Amino acid sequence: MIAAVLAGEIQLYHDLIRPYERSVYVMALSYMKNAADAEDVAQEAFVRAFRKLSSFRAESKFSTWLISITINEARTRLRRQALVRMEPLDQLLDEDKGTSPALLRDWREIPSEAVEREEVRVLIQRAVEQLPEIYRQVFLLRDVEELTISETAETLNISIPSVKVRLHRARMMLQKQLAPQLRTVNRKSKIEEEVVPMVIDCKHVWNYISEYLDGTLPEETRDTVQKHLDHCEICSAVLDSTRNVIILTADDRVFELPVGFSERLHARIDLEFMRIGP
Repeated sequence: MIAAVLAGEIQLYHDLIRPYERSVYVMALSYMKNAADAEDVAQEAFVRAFRKLSSFRAESKFSTWLISITINEARTRLRRQALVRMEPLDQLLDEDKGTSPALLRDWREIPSEAVEREEVRVLIQRAVEQLPEIYRQVFLLRDVEELTISETAETLNISIPSVKVRLHRARMMLQKQLAPQLRTVNRKSKIEEEVVPMVIDCKHVWNYISEYLDGTLPEETRDTVQKHLDHCEICSAVLDSTRNVIILTADDRVFELPVGFSERLHARIDLEFMRIGP
């Protein structure tokens, strides 16, 4: 389709970008913090992508390329407005600094219908918005827009290890803030009177939570973590709550497009077509 647009069938650009409207808007919103400015950034990003379409190389996904343009547009606009101090894209991290989760002793899975409640959506949106920028970016790309680790690294121009560290910290920050508020009723303890010696302690398990959820732990480490989880109700609750916070946050209803967004965007694209002429 990109080749057809470049060959002159510019109306196909409308169809090309429709699947990416939400992704671009969500990333713009994570920077601009209000719907009106985010929509302006998103529109400009799509227009710039059209103007630069001939420079797109299929070495990366089209969605990754679009989000990179969106990030650059948002950061440029914020610098111009001098609203925030911009952080380096690959800020050095203190790798030894941990983020402790909320230590719940009970957790029950929250059904997806919970997101139908406005107060739950607002709670999640605010929690994500309050993440520091470098963690918010990675969380949105990886867990909300479901980019791979490597695609997230490429989009943000940071290393894969940095993506993994930032993603884990973002998840733990959200778990710590959201899990106590989303928790509903007690669940039965996984253990009764049995006492099992722990091979690793809870703090080590917390550091492995993200990789456990992503299925990227080495088999031996995963087995060790699993044995701990089988007999530690606190760590099991941390795991369950983190998983469900991720699931709820990724629900399309949490970051919905504003009413009329698509219509206004495509009208803006049509104006760009008129500008370049037949």
